[in-house]
Amino acid sequence: MQSQNTLAGLADHRILSEADFAYLDSDALHTSFADLRPGKPECRRDHLNDLPIRVAHVGADRERIEVIDGFKRLARWRADGVTRIPVVFEPPGPPAVQKRRLLEANSPPRMITPLDEGRVVESLIRKDKLTLKAAAHILGRKTDWAACRLALATKLSPRAADRVATRDLGPTHARLLTALSHTDQDVLLETISRHGLNGQETTILIQTFRIADSTDRRNLLKDPLATVRPTPSPIKSPRLAEIERTLEGIGRALSDLHHLRIPPDLSAAERRRIEALHRQVCQEAIEVAHQLERQGPSLVSSTPRPEAGSHMDVGGLMPEMTTERALPVAPLPLNLQADGPSP
Repeated sequence: MQSQNTLAGLADHRILSEADFAYLDSDALHTSFADLRPGKPECRRDHLNDLPIRVAHVGADRERIEVIDGFKRLARWRADGVTRIPVVFEPPGPPAVQKRRLLEANSPPRMITPLDEGRVVESLIRKDKLTLKAAAHILGRKTDWAACRLALATKLSPRAADRVATRDLGPTHARLLTALSHTDQDVLLETISRHGLNGQETTILIQTFRIADSTDRRNLLKDPLATVRPTPSPIKSPRLAEIERTLEGIGRALSDLHHLRIPPDLSAAERRRIEALHRQVCQEAIEVAHQLERQGPSLVSSTPRPEAGSHMDVGGLMPEMTTERALPVAPLPLNLQADGPSP
């Protein structure tokens, strides 16, 4: 009941009158709620005049005037020696109501859409005769951003533009659509809506459609899910394929380790470093193999044990290295110096 009464104080929406605006002495303003705004995000400076700060009467007798929004502006004005502060009064209420207003005042909804930005860029170029680079500069943006927004304003179909204006279509997908005709844009939007495609699927559909020929485009529009949401193979799932690739990579690494030979043209110092590194890697492989055996027979005994001397035999991982032949199976793991120190 108490929370309902508190929220009832927020239901009064009214048009501000002249009596709601005033200039008050700086010392008359209390900042008890300043501790509720510890965040210090870096804000981009704009070229607009500072607005009055929001204040409200708080307390049983409305004896205090508390700042609801504008703490940083007030601190800056006070530091600059301003003694008369422009304020706008919010309706009076208990502290709980004013704390909610504090959050609402600092989390306004974003009203500008990418299409609005595109229309401004287009107007700067067409009516104010600015170049694309100059339009981007005056808006404090990069040229690529301005080019993207200009495409949204000039190349989208009316239906696609309406989707952007209502935030049903994001700027990334809208930018992809600008490379297509208005008819193709509308057909794709209908397909996306009919099949309920998510963001990633929508991207795949548009990109695939752009490079497809007329026959493939018809098939894509008829059954987009076959392309954007393919059915996993019943024989090999994606997870199985991933595990297989991992194990195959481990097997190749063990084989390369077993067949590694020292090139005969290495210096004595280089040879000692390679031998030391080889022993270290082999020892790590042996320790991993022993740990797997201690975990139980579930993984080890189900696979036939390799014969002694084969390249998968753990005991054969550390053969005596020779210089009979150089096998540059893979690049050496160290960038060695001919006169480097021995390990």
